[in-house]
Amino acid sequence: MTRFVIAGNSHVGALLQGMSLLAEQDPALFAPTAEPGRWTVGRDSLEFVGLGSGRFELEEFSTTIAGRVRFTGQYRRSLLAKTGLRDIGPSVVWGFMNVANTARIFQQPMWKEYAPSALGRIAGRTPLTEQAVRAILRADHAPARSFYAQLAQAGARVVALEAPRPQAGHPSLLDDDDRRIARHLDALGRSMWHDWLAGHSVPRVEPPSETIGSDGFLRPELRRIGRNKYGKPDHNHGNAEFGAIYLPRILEAMTAVAGAQAAA
Repeated sequence: MTRFVIAGNSHVGALLQGMSLLAEQDPALFAPTAEPGRWTVGRDSLEFVGLGSGRFELEEFSTTIAGRVRFTGQYRRSLLAKTGLRDIGPSVVWGFMNVANTARIFQQPMWKEYAPSALGRIAGRTPLTEQAVRAILRADHAPARSFYAQLAQAGARVVALEAPRPQAGHPSLLDDDDRRIARHLDALGRSMWHDWLAGHSVPRVEPPSETIGSDGFLRPELRRIGRNKYGKPDHNHGNAEFGAIYLPRILEAMTAVAGAQAAA
């Protein structure tokens, strides 16, 4: 039996909800257990662990002690409370949802005054060079990059999971120029992550193409309808249907990682 754990920021919630839909479709393969957030998938076990807000990814959230990777702060407390695990060790196959969370970039007020120069002239906005835009994205990626570098060094069995595409109705996107900028930042950020993860031999999974609309944003019917913990409408997360579409691809990648080590 292989123990699979999908952990990360608030986007893990849609995957957990998607598991319930998959179980309705194929109860012989997917079955809940008595423990919240834990399922059986055939002869394997699968756990969903919400570690906390993506805001904790804006600074270093992991460390290495005696060759084993550990979370720090809120993520450490959440992992221990929900799984009993202190380390991110090789006995588990991990999927971490903390890649390409670009909403926290494009919603910044600076993009009302600036725009990537790759988009050409946009009235009322000062062009930023590609080098400057990449530097902004690298700064956002830095703590998670450090985390994956630690995992690669420790030999952890891990898959990096991308967040869903942004939502066209995000309140910071007031017009077509805002949406052009958001799409550009999202595409560039994902491309940078693809290159970096490939360079460190970390497999990744991106949301399937059927979750993306013709406009490049998350399909409207796949967005979560509700309010976030602050009581405001949710403009960032996918819904259960999104999770049900995405989860099989994630399980396929995690199973491949498990099989690769077994064959080694």
